This record gives sequence, structure tokens and C-alpha cells, in this order.
Amino acid sequence: MLKMELLKKNLPMERSVLNELIKRFIELKELNFHLPLPKLVKEAIDEYKSGYNIYETFKKDCLIKSAGERLQSGEAFDSFKQHADQCNQKIRNINRNTFITEMTRVIGKLKGGNKYWKDWAVIENYGDDEEEEEEEDMSDSDGE
Repeated sequence: MLKMELLKKNLPMERSVLNELIKRFIELKELNFHLPLPKLVKEAIDEYKSGYNIYETFKKDCLIKSAGERLQSGEAFDSFKQHADQCNQKIRNINRNTFITEMTRVIGKLKGGNKYWKDWAVIENYGDDEEEEEEEDMSDSDGE
């Protein structure tokens, strides 16, 4: 019974503290206040996301930030399909529009009337390694 009396006695104070916290939160949210994440935390989050996100993986494996370059959405989608095939990822339900929407979240908005991403490029010779290995294997077997 003593606990109930204490709770009833402190309830108005608890409510006012909670109300004050909520008011301050709303004020800060309206001011777009946010605490910056430490670099180490941001890197850990990005690494985790990239492991489970085929678009992040594509960016990490196949794209490079390159000043002055223009990555056409069609070229990027073709490279994405090739990358997904090489990684044995199923992308049957991903069309070009879906790809563009998801990549916009990863590397930013399209420019030039939604035709290209500015300052991005596909890594040169991406996907050519397998062809080179096949050519080397053929030349090795010719010499035997």
C-alpha cells in the first residue's frame, strides 16, 4: 500500500517530466537537429548494409566516383545485371525503373532529365577477368 501512495504522489511530477521531454523532442525535430554519427559507427553501418543490399554491393564492386564522368542509367543497369549474374543473385523482379529508384538511394539523384548520375563511372574492365582467364586457359591448352 505504501508503494501505491508513493506512485500516486509522484505521478504528476513524472507526467510533467515526460511532457517536457516530448516538447523538447518536437522542438529539436522541427529544427532538424541530429547528432552526427562517429565515423567508425557510420563505417560499421555501411559495411553491414552492403552485405545485405545488392545495390550497395554493386556500388562497392563495380562503381567508382570519378569527377566529370556521367554514368548513363542504361549502362549502369546492364552492368548491374551482369554483376548480379556473376554473383548468382536473383534479380528477375528488378526492372530498370526499380533499379533507378534503388540506386538513387545509394548514389544520389539522376541528372540530365533522369538520364545519368554525375561523377560516377563503371570500373573499367569490370567483368573482363573471366574472359581473360578463359583466353589464358585456351592458350595453355594449345601449348601442350
